[in-house]
Amino acid sequence: MQIWNEVQRRKPAGWLGLDGDNLRCPTWYRENLVRGTYLLGISEPAALGEPKSKLEDMRYENLIADARDPELTESTRVRAAFDAIYCCSPDLESMVQSLTVLGLNADDASLVSRLADWVLNVAPLGPLPMSPSEAVALAERVHKVVGGK
Repeated sequence: MQIWNEVQRRKPAGWLGLDGDNLRCPTWYRENLVRGTYLLGISEPAALGEPKSKLEDMRYENLIADARDPELTESTRVRAAFDAIYCCSPDLESMVQSLTVLGLNADDASLVSRLADWVLNVAPLGPLPMSPSEAVALAERVHKVVGGK
């Protein structure tokens, strides 16, 4: 109940809580909650993956929000869209390996490769490899392919 009260008071845009009791809480609260067991908390093996998954979802949401923000420069928005794509990829030895295993169609894989090349070799300078809206659309497609919400 302490987390629920704090969320009600502060009204944060994004949050994640750890709690052992969510039975009397509304659905919107439970969606951001990692529930442990009474005895083992979140050290229970079944509960260990949940915080990581929820944090990754929050990270993607924050990055894609930056990519959509017209107050930011176009370069920053395109970079944020790339970062949103990259946070969807598995953690392998290199960025290229991580992006290669995403299972994208040929067109999107080519666009991601072009975007990665810009990030590694040109950013934040122009020319941009695509517009911010194109980069956002690409990030959303990648997120959908890898099983994002």
